[in-house]
Amino acid sequence: MKIVKTNCQVGSMYCGMDVYVEDGKIIKVHGMQEHPVNNICVKAKSVPEWVQSSRRLRNPMIRRNGELKEASWDEALGFIADKLTDIKKKYGAKSFVANTGNGTILGLSWMMLRRFTSLYGSRNITSGGSFCFLARPVGDCLAIGAYVVPTWTLETGCMVVWGGNPIESWSTSKGDMISAQKGRGAKLIVIDPRVTQTAKMADIHVQIRPGTDCALALGFLNVIISEGLYDKAFVKEWTIGFDELVKHVREFTPDKVESITWVPAEKVREIARMMATSGGLSITPGVGLDNCVMAFRLPGLLVS
Repeated sequence: MKIVKTNCQVGSMYCGMDVYVEDGKIIKVHGMQEHPVNNICVKAKSVPEWVQSSRRLRNPMIRRNGELKEASWDEALGFIADKLTDIKKKYGAKSFVANTGNGTILGLSWMMLRRFTSLYGSRNITSGGSFCFLARPVGDCLAIGAYVVPTWTLETGCMVVWGGNPIESWSTSKGDMISAQKGRGAKLIVIDPRVTQTAKMADIHVQIRPGTDCALALGFLNVIISEGLYDKAFVKEWTIGFDELVKHVREFTPDKVESITWVPAEKVREIARMMATSGGLSITPGVGLDNCVMAFRLPGLLVS
């Protein structure tokens, strides 16, 4: 058995990996101890399965009579070329849209796809980020002028993980920091319909009705504003549109939010008060909140 030293290409942390190979087959994967980022998550640990799974597609497939059938590479490439040519002639190059998953954005595949669409004559290229992460920095920049990432300090008294599972998926960075702060005594709130490893660590785990995250956020703001649990001097000095925000959240009382999200009204009040009064607050957002940024236009200030 030999050890191949490499780094994970699935996530953006590029964690160092020791890949154990025997007779050309991956046996196991460990974090590379000499690498500064080596606490690999479930994605890296799944590499042997991804590479060697019997269910992995290894040849092109063409749908014939409603059923996918294996084809040769020459046949598949010819089929694609004919289709693309036909689309361009009938509808124009800009009618073509290319989409890719998040796993390819950081590598050569993404750059090759961008080059291909450019040569084809279309600017329409999207990715998984088009309906998740990209909405977050755009929303942050529109609301507060910059993309904001969660931070943890000695003053952090409350952490909110909203629609994510960093203990498993971001174990090297976010997961380690959350675990450390939890051990120091900071409160952990997890908002997620799933019972994840992060949720199992939480002081409060809210299993929200999927797709209602925005209403819950407005409910928290309703409680924080109506009970005066915000920094009034900061709001006066550094924000605009706060009066409009006050009006907007007024109707999202905890009782109304309960009917939308299935989160008990008293739990909405408890979490809002904990977020506002526990000292430094850190929010780690996930896809649920990203989708909210795209689905709703909140007037005024988005507090985070």
